[in-house]
Amino acid sequence: MSHYTELSPQEKGKILAFIDKYKKTGKTENLSHSGQPSALNDNEKNALINEVTKNRHEPLHEVINKLKLSCSLTTAKQTLYDAEIHSHIATKKPFISKRHASACISWCEKYKEKTARNWVQVIFSDESSIEIGKHDQKSVMVWECFVGGIKGPLIFCENKEGNEKINSNTYVRILNKHLHPFHHTVCELTGKAATFQQNNASIHTTKITKD
Repeated sequence: MSHYTELSPQEKGKILAFIDKYKKTGKTENLSHSGQPSALNDNEKNALINEVTKNRHEPLHEVINKLKLSCSLTTAKQTLYDAEIHSHIATKKPFISKRHASACISWCEKYKEKTARNWVQVIFSDESSIEIGKHDQKSVMVWECFVGGIKGPLIFCENKEGNEKINSNTYVRILNKHLHPFHHTVCELTGKAATFQQNNASIHTTKITKD
């Protein structure tokens, strides 16, 4: 015990605590600590993962509210991350070509005398491809329109051929199903008919679209 008396008070305390633990538990190894309990139980985690997998376009905060989960957005994101479900940001698109730039300038010159009152009666629309995977090159095509301060529906495009890119047939179906009702709504709200503006993309100028 001569060595014991030469120990510092801190070291003596550790030895006494070690002996006391052995007397109480019969073990010398440290007991595992669970830490702070998870905000979500296994059933809630599975429900979150299943709901997000079913609809990858639904905002996460809406999923949390729908499932009535008592957790923060950060906790939900971490749960999905642990399940290898990650969010994605669309990759940047290349700059427009010189031909497209020239066409844009010509269009601006043609309509430069129009006033703000003219433009609030024009329905603008466009399609956009959003990349959702860096390695597997998956993407989703969306269509949207607006006029003045009135927003139209956001449409996720799918064609009958199952391709990801929108074609003329898909575009015509979108116009018939979503643009016409939106134009009717605009007329009711403003008391005036609106003009539909498109950007001369190839699917906008085909015969089936014009007909």
